[in-house]
Amino acid sequence: MFGYSKQAYYKQLHYQEEESFNEYLIVGLIKQKRQIWKRGSGRNLWKSLQRDFLNHRISIGRDKFFDLLRRNGLLIRYKKRRIKTTDSYHRYHKYPNLTKGVKPQSKDAFIILTEVSSIVAMLILRCSITRILVSV
Repeated sequence: MFGYSKQAYYKQLHYQEEESFNEYLIVGLIKQKRQIWKRGSGRNLWKSLQRDFLNHRISIGRDKFFDLLRRNGLLIRYKKRRIKTTDSYHRYHKYPNLTKGVKPQSKDAFIILTEVSSIVAMLILRCSITRILVSV
């Protein structure tokens, strides 16, 4: 059939059947282990299941094990830490927004002055050009 012998065809069918059964068995072992050990890493899980794999005569490497975990949605999803970019509760004085509700008459109508430890930086805001003048 299609350039393969009957023997090769049935050997492939047998191999696929055995692989799917092994995957079913491994997923069952993983789910059983995860009920006890909910947040365990994949590598530690793989190491702890080695004895079970030997008992069932299953040989699976680390990378193939991780592919199986990924395929079946069994990888641990780590909680993403929320990045804090603005600290509105700092101890410094908060100035009111003087530009709120004001429409600028020209491009450089707003000039923002900031003082950072004896260095005064003046930022002149234009459409696409920002000039920084530093004086000590």
